[in-house]
Amino acid sequence: MSTPAQTLKEEADNFFRQQKYDLACQKYQKAIELDSKNPILYANCSLCFLKMEPAGYLDAAWCAEKAVKLDPSYVKAHIRLAEANNALHNHSISKRALQDALNAFPKHDLTPQQLALKKACKRVLMETEGRSLLVKAQVDGKTENTKEYPAWRRALAFREGKEAEEIDKPDSSAYQVTIAYREYSAATDSIQHLCHTPQSEMEVLAWSLGLGLSKLAEVIMLDVRIMYVWDAIFTAKPLYLLESLSNGPSSWKKLRYGDKFQALYKRQMRKEGWSSVNSALSIIVKCWIVHAIMVELPGSTGRVDYLNQAVQLAKWARSLIPPESRRRQTCRAMGHPAFQLALQRLHLNALIPLAHKESDPTRRAQLFDEILQEADEVIQVATELPRIGDEAYAVAFQDFPRAVALAAKGYYYWETARKQSSQADLERFLRMSADSYLKAVPFAPKGDELRAGYFARASEGLIFCGSTVREQLNVMKDLEQALEDMKPIWGNGETVNGNQLRTIGLEPMRMLKGSITHDRRGGLKEDDIYRWPDPGVRSLDPGY
Repeated sequence: MSTPAQTLKEEADNFFRQQKYDLACQKYQKAIELDSKNPILYANCSLCFLKMEPAGYLDAAWCAEKAVKLDPSYVKAHIRLAEANNALHNHSISKRALQDALNAFPKHDLTPQQLALKKACKRVLMETEGRSLLVKAQVDGKTENTKEYPAWRRALAFREGKEAEEIDKPDSSAYQVTIAYREYSAATDSIQHLCHTPQSEMEVLAWSLGLGLSKLAEVIMLDVRIMYVWDAIFTAKPLYLLESLSNGPSSWKKLRYGDKFQALYKRQMRKEGWSSVNSALSIIVKCWIVHAIMVELPGSTGRVDYLNQAVQLAKWARSLIPPESRRRQTCRAMGHPAFQLALQRLHLNALIPLAHKESDPTRRAQLFDEILQEADEVIQVATELPRIGDEAYAVAFQDFPRAVALAAKGYYYWETARKQSSQADLERFLRMSADSYLKAVPFAPKGDELRAGYFARASEGLIFCGSTVREQLNVMKDLEQALEDMKPIWGNGETVNGNQLRTIGLEPMRMLKGSITHDRRGGLKEDDIYRWPDPGVRSLDPGY
């Protein structure tokens, strides 16, 4: 007589033959709940995820890895692990899985089926090595950026074959992206584990829901640009965790920061102490962060509102922390000034596109005033805060917010310049804009697309406000170098994240350089003031 798990497997097999992969997967998963030590169930489930439309590559990899752990000699499980990770750009894991698959074959007397499978393994291994070499070639500038490899994959390729002293530089974009990717990978693993936990066990692991979201929030605060969408199914998983926490004791969805919120948690602190309140507030603030970034649209009021609540809560929480706890805090703890800075960086980055698209003059002016006020606050806190001991996090939680704040001021001054009726005031604010962008540059990681972007915005301000030929040529040189430096990790911007840099100031500067080079006797001198004659500058939106 067949067991319930065997019956479910047979039903799943039947759905699979009918190419009903979603239904087959559900049956395999139910069978796994009854027989969690069966590698065949996991491997079959992995294959279903690979064949689904859209495919669930993370789940396919997770199931295949479980099958491999249960039976290291299971060749098909190794192959499915490799296929899933190839789709996720995890080529090193794929190569290791395929090599393990080849090692799992018998040394002698292979059957025709085994020989065919071994041949397929070798072919996929060669293809995987080719993909890995292609990423490396793009990063090293040996071939065109023809494929959209994510920044984290390019950063890993950039580090290959280099000595530690070349790559372990916390102020470099490659290092910062790598750190953020490792955190993102760990957060993803945590979320995957929770989403594959049987429903019957979820109450026991309820505390882990907040932990999974907490890890994801920390990645967002490190560098939101690293948030690569692994597959079409992944986005729903953090949302599932958010929903699971929406009705608990720390109901982030129902709560809004304000006087009632403060009174509620002050009462709780008197009853239960700081430790309990800290845990609850930390979950709430991180749920707000994840919801803002993963649910609310870029440039939306909702995103700005949730992040604003998070900023205000983080500021208030600091006033509650007992002195002995405050001394032990790390920069990743709610209430630490650096945590606040990282949050404000997110909030500024949400405010700017909202202001950019606002058409009502009064509301637009209000948003730009908020940008200036918050930027000034970030700069002041970042300047006064003692340097964090861990240099990698000092760059991410102190320097990066300061760069964004200075650039936000540059954005504000450009907008202000466009409103001026007199040419003198227009040029004065354009000069202030260019200066702010140039001040932002040293605080952005080296080789980062933002560094190039700040030079690009500064170049626009300089050509329209008028500055010495020498200064414009120096900025042109810096911009050209920054564009080259960003290529390994960010390509031209468009290849990696669909956002090619605007460099309209570059061509006029190159023309200016050419005019000096070819007319040394009676033309412009390096100390001369040069202004690009473009009457349309007031209609040019500030870049961000």
